[in-house]
Amino acid sequence: MPKLIDRTAVVLRPKHAFLDWLHGCPDPPDFITLESIQEDGANIYLIKEIVDLSKADAVLRKLAPRILEAELAAWYTNEDAWPEKLDYKTLKRLFEVRVESMVVDMVDRPIRREEL
Repeated sequence: MPKLIDRTAVVLRPKHAFLDWLHGCPDPPDFITLESIQEDGANIYLIKEIVDLSKADAVLRKLAPRILEAELAAWYTNEDAWPEKLDYKTLKRLFEVRVESMVVDMVDRPIRREEL
């Protein structure tokens, strides 16, 4: 039986600015294109449930540094090459950000969680 989860999903898709940043890093992977990154799909972060989505920006402003750290580290671990500011403005510049209020679990077993 499907179950509604008390979380809000933040869906991130890289923009061209993300690819520009990646290609500006030392020894960038030159074979990566925006299309290839986007074909891998979007990354989804589950955050606390936001009933009133007009308040999502305020929540994302607080979480932007942690989200950016996870995204950037997945591609390039040398923090010296990361953008100077890891804030909401940078998140919006590098990624298309969508907020989805309905998260439904279609699997009938507990969710397994792992540290990143």
